[in-house]
Amino acid sequence: MRYPPYMDAGEKDQNVLHIRGLSKSFGGLMVIRNLGFSLARGEILGVIGPNGSGKTTLFNMITGFLKPNGGEIKFLDRNITNKKPSTICKAGISRTFQLVKPFPHLTALENVMAGRSYGRKPAKNIRQAREEANEIMEFTGLIDKQMIVAGQLNLIDRKRLEIARALATRPLLLLLDEVFAGLNPFEVEEALSLIRKIKDLGITLMVVEHVMKVILGVSNRVIVLSYGGKIFEGLPEEALQDRNVIEAYLGEDFRA
Repeated sequence: MRYPPYMDAGEKDQNVLHIRGLSKSFGGLMVIRNLGFSLARGEILGVIGPNGSGKTTLFNMITGFLKPNGGEIKFLDRNITNKKPSTICKAGISRTFQLVKPFPHLTALENVMAGRSYGRKPAKNIRQAREEANEIMEFTGLIDKQMIVAGQLNLIDRKRLEIARALATRPLLLLLDEVFAGLNPFEVEEALSLIRKIKDLGITLMVVEHVMKVILGVSNRVIVLSYGGKIFEGLPEEALQDRNVIEAYLGEDFRA
């Protein structure tokens, strides 16, 4: 695959993300409390925890959709705290959403072309956007669906399209928010393969997911959130043995 490449020469030796003291509350409800962690280049970091533990709120703050009440977010040594989503996307961070949000009346190809018009190093013209969108669609397994109106795609293809649109912005860091939800076991295996291919492009990933098979299958490291705080950080297999993680999220059935 000719597209991207994603890394510039000056970017290759830097850490990607560093979060320190991050907090977010809605009224009197503290959703994220004093959260800190770093993300190494080329890593896949799994983010797990019970519903309401702050996972999507964390993604929303990293990508500029929510402003934190405190703390700092650094991307490639640049402070991006409170920056606009468009600025953060242009810097090299892209994301998917739990509820896929294509332009339903545009074709799949047109959706990806729209993504190539924004973000990091956008296409210079329609021809370039179309050529690179086609490459992305082939990479994500959508090349045969390019002329189908997005609203008519099935669930797995809509999720592939969500990933393709995010890839179209040429991210250095890609945040995947429950892209496996609702998929059958065969579709999960296909999606796992796609995530590994994305990593092989040189893209760093954060993956929010409830499907433990996914977390165990692709993550180099995990953090576990509960009531907005980090209760575990380490290897995925170690999380399965951690008493706090078992009690807060996994349940006794996951104990090996």
